[in-house]
Amino acid sequence: MTHSDHDVKTWFAEWRLWALVSALLAGAWLAWSLFRGRFDTFWPFVVIVVWALVLLSAPLWPSNRARRSPAHEHPEDRRDE
Repeated sequence: MTHSDHDVKTWFAEWRLWALVSALLAGAWLAWSLFRGRFDTFWPFVVIVVWALVLLSAPLWPSNRARRSPAHEHPEDRRDE
């Protein structure tokens, strides 16, 4: 199974977004815990882990471009050669 450079770049961009959102969620949890004066259950764990599992599974599936036949090609995907 091969993936284009575009697929790989997109995958890494998604991981960067995951890291940013994970940091924001952890920061929100920390701020709320400090505000309350105690550390509760780390609720961002569920979102962070589920999203990471989805991202980890992405390379196992063929890209949309690989599955799409030329008859179903979108005009913006065509290259003028």
